[in-house]
Amino acid sequence: MSPDINSMRPDINQSRLWINLARFKALFQSSTSRTVSILITIVTLSAPAHAQIGNLIWEDNFDTFNQEVWTIDVGNGCDQGLCGWGNQELQSYQPDNVSIQAVPGEPGNNALVLQARRETVGDNSFSSGKIISKNKLSVQYGMIEFRMRVPDLDTGYWPAVWMLGTTTLPWPDKGEIDMMEMGHRIEARQEWLIHNNNPNDDNATPPAINNFTGSNLIFYAEAACNAGNPTCAASTAYQTDNAHVSSTPLSNRFVTYRTYWTPSSIRFTVEDNGVEHDMYEAPFEISQESAAFREPFYLLMNMAVGGNFTNAATPAQVTAPDFGEMYVDYIRVYEYDGHGSVTQGNQSTPETGTFGVFTDNTPTTNKLEAGVSSDIFLWDPNSSAGTIAPFEGDNVIAWSYQNAGGWFGGGVQTRQTRDMTNFADGAVTFNIKIPADVSFRIGITDTYTNENWLTFPAFETKYGLVRNGDWGQVTIPVADLRGPLVAIQSLQYMFAISSDAANLPTSAFQYAIDNIVWEGGGNPPADSDGDGVIDSDDQCPNTPAAVPVDPTGCPIIVPGDVRVEAEDYSEYFDTTAGNTGGAYRNDNVDIEPTTDSDGLFNVGWIDAGEWLQYNLELGAGTYAVSTRVASDQGGGPFSLSLDGADIGSDSVGNTGGWQSWETHEIGEFTVDTAGPKTLRVNISAGLFNLNWIDLKLQAPPVDTDGDGVLDDSDQCPDTPAGTPVDSNGCPVQSQTTGATQLDNQTVEFFVNTTAWADVHYIKNGGIQQNLRMLQAGGRNTYQLTGLVDQDQVSYWFTYFDPASNIVVDTAPVIYTHNTDTTPPTPGTNIALNRTASASTQLQ
Repeated sequence: MSPDINSMRPDINQSRLWINLARFKALFQSSTSRTVSILITIVTLSAPAHAQIGNLIWEDNFDTFNQEVWTIDVGNGCDQGLCGWGNQELQSYQPDNVSIQAVPGEPGNNALVLQARRETVGDNSFSSGKIISKNKLSVQYGMIEFRMRVPDLDTGYWPAVWMLGTTTLPWPDKGEIDMMEMGHRIEARQEWLIHNNNPNDDNATPPAINNFTGSNLIFYAEAACNAGNPTCAASTAYQTDNAHVSSTPLSNRFVTYRTYWTPSSIRFTVEDNGVEHDMYEAPFEISQESAAFREPFYLLMNMAVGGNFTNAATPAQVTAPDFGEMYVDYIRVYEYDGHGSVTQGNQSTPETGTFGVFTDNTPTTNKLEAGVSSDIFLWDPNSSAGTIAPFEGDNVIAWSYQNAGGWFGGGVQTRQTRDMTNFADGAVTFNIKIPADVSFRIGITDTYTNENWLTFPAFETKYGLVRNGDWGQVTIPVADLRGPLVAIQSLQYMFAISSDAANLPTSAFQYAIDNIVWEGGGNPPADSDGDGVIDSDDQCPNTPAAVPVDPTGCPIIVPGDVRVEAEDYSEYFDTTAGNTGGAYRNDNVDIEPTTDSDGLFNVGWIDAGEWLQYNLELGAGTYAVSTRVASDQGGGPFSLSLDGADIGSDSVGNTGGWQSWETHEIGEFTVDTAGPKTLRVNISAGLFNLNWIDLKLQAPPVDTDGDGVLDDSDQCPDTPAGTPVDSNGCPVQSQTTGATQLDNQTVEFFVNTTAWADVHYIKNGGIQQNLRMLQAGGRNTYQLTGLVDQDQVSYWFTYFDPASNIVVDTAPVIYTHNTDTTPPTPGTNIALNRTASASTQLQ
């Protein structure tokens, strides 16, 4: 945050933000527009850094259509205020145009198929297919790869695989990543010739439409604002070399596309006939202006027909063959350069405790940060930055209104949807300094275009505000602020102020708002050891403070060197009775003091057939093994095993005496999964002494943020110190609902609430069962028994949330018995206000 709105968001100006209050809902139009008539490019290019592709973190091979990931989009966009989807497109998307089909020529392989047809659907002359993952799955960074095949495009077909930002900002502020699109109009292909750094082909015939594929990034930029481009959308594809031209048609064959995405850059490529080609000459560097590309994005796949992108403005101009089919064989997301995450199911976690919308010093459980997780918008053209000092801290929202008789307004918009259901019985407090003779309104909005406003008349005390022109405090119950329609489980504007249309100001004035806080969100579930995992899910309940933990609440083992002293065994087998050396321990293993510089004791008098076993914990990594041995005669051999697997062996020659020690390098082994391990020394022949065994981590990995997860595996690389994290290095989030396998025949469904809960499930496509769960200790459970391997259970829950006084329906989840290694992640929760009228329920 910073002193005023202009310094907080220097890219905000009146031409971008002002709207008529009567058309307030225009701010919340659908973000699916893909306008491409962009007039300026804002792009910085640089050479790609050395980076590596890591683990596969998500994939869809389209063997079936996964409704938990994808939604079939329907219509021509008119129901969203975007007739023709913002681009004058000619098709209406229909469910029947989306299918899973066998891939021609590839027996046993299925693919997603989007088919375009020339048929009348309402006012449209074509139908086609489109799927989106909005509100179901989002991606943030990584290498995104998909294999696809497009039909003969001719004139009219426009296939694309792309992404839109999940933020609540309107397009283009939310950002658009066009990973692949074809069907470019001839003017775009001609423009590519001019800007492809080959002056010899500037006047050549444009490349054939089926040989030309491109990519694009779109975002808001001040420099792109002009009368012909009122959205201020900047396009990296404008007047640049942003495409690949193949020597053979890309149609009717499979081609692989990749997007390499990190917090600092985006790179697009296409693999054509086994060779990977860059779309651009160098990756796009993400700057503060294009910071939209540092947020999560959801996926879209579609085959449009006609529109501004193509040369088909009318149905008669479409010459592409009927029944054109776009195949997508798979889409995958890999870690890339240490980055990459996929969120499936519920895209927002309910806030608890105290939530700061705009505050510096007030203690909060969580809060927004202007310019990072929120944006502060000044809507009206009648105001500018004000000069009122902050009420608290160093920052304030201060505006100066100049136009008597005009309107004013602005607000704080969260970039990611916020679920404030826990605050249903709470209140919103803020401090405001505004002249007593100015009437104003306070409101909030949700992502469904609902809004509610409360009027504060001039000179009237309301919600605690004393109208004396000085700083005052307001406390509004959330029940009043939300009104009958606003869905507080999906908030967009968490605070807004506007003029009262019935009493507009008659003179210039300044006003300021500060210290905006939501209070009364209740206490989160008990977490006695403060590791971020609630007690009901914590398998290691007494973890010391600040120790990084995994999702079960158990400490994450950080890789490092381990020395095993020979005398510190946990189990043994010895062929002779008594401790011949008489040192350290009183059992049958022979231990004596050592004169070696490292260690106090050694194991001696070793005979064939004996063994020593050690319990230790190892982090993941590659280790070099060495032993410290001595012999007066020459002895061995002996071998080492880890969890029963051999990791090396050795024979000991005559070292010159029983206390003349040598270090022997045994070899290397790799630990794939961190955790407790069992090391055993198996003696085939004796006559040697053993002092210690060293396991040294090779090329010790880096853990920059100190959360216990190595940078190579850390999907959240900047986690604040002391934050509990899971095995991916991301902050641990507790789970409200789910299913846990108890044994080979039983799964337990659970809902963590103190009130009632019902489970609904369908086993192997059978009859739906609806059962009340057993309530005990703030947890509802129901055990389903008699399961066998591969039994598939679709389940969801209905439960009462007493904190918010609403009933919650969760989205269905698929559980497959004895194949899921972790509890399934619940889908998006849909909160239903059962006491409201049917028209206010969110479906």
